Amino acid sequence: MLPTKPGSIPQHIASLVIQAHRMEALFEGGAVTEYPDFYTPVEWEAFLTLKYARAKDQEKDMAKTGAPKSGQKSQAQLEAEMKARTQRK
Repeated sequence: MLPTKPGSIPQHIASLVIQAHRMEALFEGGAVTEYPDFYTPVEWEAFLTLKYARAKDQEKDMAKTGAPKSGQKSQAQLEAEMKARTQRK
């Protein structure tokens, strides 16, 4: 693939992207590490950039729909349902 194509990512960048996704999966699974003992500062920065990008993407989704994605209820709706269920018993 030509280096000017959008899907062409330099190998040193691709390895950082892969490492950031691995870190995300580990941390979501409950793994903990101390900065910077286990990962390099560049790997930490790649991970934080991934988290920032995901948060911005969620903000854009919320702005487009004006509400949480389908299947997700607001805290008030969930509390009202729980209250209604406990009152019926």
